[in-house]
Amino acid sequence: MVKSVSVLVCFVLSAVLLAAFLTPVVRSANPQPRDVLTQILGGTAEVAAEAAYQQADVYFHSGVRKSERSDDEDTSRQNHSSSNNSGLPLKDLILLLQNTTKPSSERHVASSDEKEILPWFVVAVRLNPHHIEAWCVGTYWFYRTKEYDRAKAFITEGIRHNPKNYKLYFERGALFARLKQWDLALKDLEKADILKPEVSDEFEWHAVDAYLKYVRAKLAGDPNVKDIW
Repeated sequence: MVKSVSVLVCFVLSAVLLAAFLTPVVRSANPQPRDVLTQILGGTAEVAAEAAYQQADVYFHSGVRKSERSDDEDTSRQNHSSSNNSGLPLKDLILLLQNTTKPSSERHVASSDEKEILPWFVVAVRLNPHHIEAWCVGTYWFYRTKEYDRAKAFITEGIRHNPKNYKLYFERGALFARLKQWDLALKDLEKADILKPEVSDEFEWHAVDAYLKYVRAKLAGDPNVKDIW
């Protein structure tokens, strides 16, 4: 846990110091109302955002990544990553973030420590406000750790950055449903239903209909409806 927090602190401080130092230059060159850190990092911001998002999963599994790799596969992945990111700002920091935690044995972090995961999602969406999965999964974790107001604020900010993305409306609608705020849930789920594509294999696409039926049944007072999560 200490190592994970140390890497996050290093990551955030480096980004903040870089932004603070270059903010006047960036604003004078490009006065558009856009996040300064994103302007400075350019395409590297998306790489760093994904690294931060993946680190949340690593932390939850106490140091084990989604798929354990052999040494040869790990070396190949690192070489591929290095070649793709050559010349990008903060490349070494990003690689450090990706590789600091090494697999040992798979186990989940203790529930008392689960809030330690949350800053990684915040960092991910600050670096890339269009990282939809980070907004959605981060919202779930805020809810899971009983940070209900922060969960609402987090997903609402995601919608503000991505107002046409149906997954975010679905996630907020599902959040309201879990909190038994049925009218708000229905409003968001109906918006998700309008925005979703005609056909998709994505989980959220199928889940919109299921949640809509569930919330409408709750609003109708159906005593037999069961929770779907």
